[in-house]
Amino acid sequence: MRKSAFYTALILLLAIGCNKAVMEPQRMGSISLSLSSDEEVVVSTKADAVDCSGFLVDIYGTTFLGQEYASDQHIYAEMPDAVVIPYGYYHVSAQSCTFDAAEDGFGKVRYHGVSGQVDVLSKVPASATVNCKMVNGKVTITIDDSFLEDFEDVTAELTATRTVELTAEQANAPTDVYFNTPAEGVQLVYTVYGTVKASGKRLKYSNSASPMSLMPAKWAKITI
Repeated sequence: MRKSAFYTALILLLAIGCNKAVMEPQRMGSISLSLSSDEEVVVSTKADAVDCSGFLVDIYGTTFLGQEYASDQHIYAEMPDAVVIPYGYYHVSAQSCTFDAAEDGFGKVRYHGVSGQVDVLSKVPASATVNCKMVNGKVTITIDDSFLEDFEDVTAELTATRTVELTAEQANAPTDVYFNTPAEGVQLVYTVYGTVKASGKRLKYSNSASPMSLMPAKWAKITI
């Protein structure tokens, strides 16, 4: 009987010990973020500085108690000097726009970066530095005046990760078109359609037999 009571007491103690580990409150620390971005790669003497104020910031990782953690998304300009977060091990990512938004319509330039691991293990704010780089490719296509002298109803198509159609007026505005580009690059095919003024015959010209390679942070300039 006494032996049975000892086992009962031991099981009870183990249960209490386990509950204490689960219910222990998480200690809180904070992360202080420094965000910078490389200038867009353009063919010019000087590129405008990149405004990081609207960048989207996410903090994710594992707490000291082994739980997965993902913060609400922050806008960089609206973040406090230090973001309060449970003790743990984190990464900070920042981007100028989402992956999908970068390909909406003609697309937009996308900057993205991820910090190294940030250890939050005390009440002293841990520092995280994120350097964002342009991660998509930019394309412009120009329809030369000499081509437009002989052709009318001219349109152009750019195909990489999606197909974008432009009129001659949009192409010559010029209109910048952006494509999400993997590190190894993506094939870029351009096709120009035009109706011969003299005959009314519809023709097309394409580089589909020898596609170009579009790389991240590069500007492909095409002239027809």
